[in-house]
Amino acid sequence: MKDCPGCKKTLSSKFMGEVWCCDRCSDITSEGELHAVDLRDYPQPLVDEHLWDNLDFATSFVDPTARDRRLISRSSLHADFVGLSDGEIFEAIFAMARLMPGEAANASRLQIRAENLSAAAEVVRGWPTSFERLISDGTAEMGLSKDSPRALLYNSRVCGTLRGRMKDIVWTSAVQSTLSPDRSIEFSRTHGPIHEYRNLRRWINRGASDPGSDELSSALLLRARTDIRKLTASIGISIPSLMSLVDNGFFPSNALEESSRSQLAANATAMVEDLLKNSFSISIPKAAVRLPRAVGALFAANHDPWGVILDALLTGQVEYWCTGRSQSSILEGIYVQDLDALSSILSKAPISRRPLHRIPLSLQEAGFLTRLQETGLGAATKAGLIATPFNWESIANFRSEYEPSTYLSVRYIPNVRKVMTGEMRASLHAEGITPIEMQRTGVLTVWRRCQVEQFFAGSLLPRVK
Repeated sequence: MKDCPGCKKTLSSKFMGEVWCCDRCSDITSEGELHAVDLRDYPQPLVDEHLWDNLDFATSFVDPTARDRRLISRSSLHADFVGLSDGEIFEAIFAMARLMPGEAANASRLQIRAENLSAAAEVVRGWPTSFERLISDGTAEMGLSKDSPRALLYNSRVCGTLRGRMKDIVWTSAVQSTLSPDRSIEFSRTHGPIHEYRNLRRWINRGASDPGSDELSSALLLRARTDIRKLTASIGISIPSLMSLVDNGFFPSNALEESSRSQLAANATAMVEDLLKNSFSISIPKAAVRLPRAVGALFAANHDPWGVILDALLTGQVEYWCTGRSQSSILEGIYVQDLDALSSILSKAPISRRPLHRIPLSLQEAGFLTRLQETGLGAATKAGLIATPFNWESIANFRSEYEPSTYLSVRYIPNVRKVMTGEMRASLHAEGITPIEMQRTGVLTVWRRCQVEQFFAGSLLPRVK
């Protein structure tokens, strides 16, 4: 019934909050007696019998005569509803029903289709699984419109505590289909705060996911964690590198699990302390090179070498100097001089057992690995020198064709100071070999590898492929 049979106005609920009378035309006498149109005295549209049970459940929370039925209804509710009042539970049911297909946005608040009120009641009765299905399936019987979840989450009539729980379910549903089955279950049980969810959504939107790939899903979940991103940035490695370190036994096998956050941080702190303790304390030789720069110049394979490098540093297989100065990462502060020893160590880098070479890298990570930094990497991408998305594979392809000056000077054996000299440039230009033009890269220059290797020949250290 849409309009009151007495006053002919649209039914409303201003002060009574009742479901049996119209309070537009109701009146209370001075003796406190209520005079109102009893809607139960007028014929109502028939409701399908199969809806009765759910409708009884929903109306039990606002029907003052349904005390016993209300007690039974409350006893079957999920724990998420335990602290809510009867009115708050009904408001949640009503809000979901208002967003079901077929409800007009401009309809009176009291107008609701019996089918939709029943469907909303069934969602509450089957909570939270039914709500997850409601959000994810989008079925004709109980699906929401595209904008409905947002409208529901910001409906002030719904209890804030319950809306917070709804957000948890909506966030989980939004990403589960993009994760592998195992990682989807993991995320639904352990997903973090909203900023971590946003990080995950950002990478999914970039196309950095594959529902069938456990490796990509694992990388996405790790990248969403603030503690993981801070850890890898402080060490100077990428997310795939961290996964490789765990795969190769450098960190415990359970180090990347959600429950092992503190353990991983402790492992990393101990590693950094050992690196500082085992480094040479004397002045850094003039011929020494930053470790990441030396690794980038000498290592050309498409897998990760940091496991064998860190092991070599900590076991004394290669001499190194740690400046102790404030750096962007611990690895940026480490210098090495014996490049032959470093090449020998790099040749032992194990190939990952999992296809980590295709896991997308952030712009910062890829800039670090190529030594082009973010600005130079962006210019190289625009010039068509490196393909996106960035990953170990695309970086290895870039290194196979191009050589930045910073790498070339490391590999040039006669150059003690390990910087590209004017004499080197002049000799290249004299042979008609010029760097590739890239805009807004400052002093950064990139050469075609085949040209510089042919020109310098035996004067360059070989790369490990």
